[in-house]
Amino acid sequence: MNENIRVEIKEVPIEDCYPNPWNPNQMPTRVEEATVESIAVYGMLDPLTVRPHPDEENKYQIIDGEHRQRACLNLNYKNIPVNVLYNLDDSQAKKLTIISNETRGYADKITLAGLLNELSKGLDFDDLIKGLPYYEDELKELLSMGELDWGDYDNAEPVDIILNGDNVIFNLSHPKDEADKFETELQEFISKYPSVNMKRL
Repeated sequence: MNENIRVEIKEVPIEDCYPNPWNPNQMPTRVEEATVESIAVYGMLDPLTVRPHPDEENKYQIIDGEHRQRACLNLNYKNIPVNVLYNLDDSQAKKLTIISNETRGYADKITLAGLLNELSKGLDFDDLIKGLPYYEDELKELLSMGELDWGDYDNAEPVDIILNGDNVIFNLSHPKDEADKFETELQEFISKYPSVNMKRL
């Protein structure tokens, strides 16, 4: 870490934390609702990242966590946990906002579907969806996907998986320089599922 930057973990009045004017992160309505639901159940697990406000004395500027702060305001929080970064200039603050937004990773859809399907065995649907960033139809689609035995597709890599009623639609792809191997795997796949409708692109 930059030796000039100092970090202090503390709790501050929530109204003393101001959103920054450059944050590019947009959150869908359902994700915002899920953030409120999650904090209502589990509390504020992920503190805001802030710096002393450059223009407002004794106030803080949010670098990461604007949507969590908004959720806490909706829940009538008076104080909020923060990581205060001192000696952070504007360029560093803006870059850190991008890093915070863009380095959170993403879920593998098949693994996620299996995990959700496993959870659904012990929770009713209303309890399961609370705090999750999905609309009902999205969660039902993932649960249906989790019921499939994806081990049958161990040689293929499904992309952009879509459930359409009882049908599973996915793309099979392979590196261009291994076309012969792809053809072999494709024939094995077709032999397992002779009723498959195939379209080459």
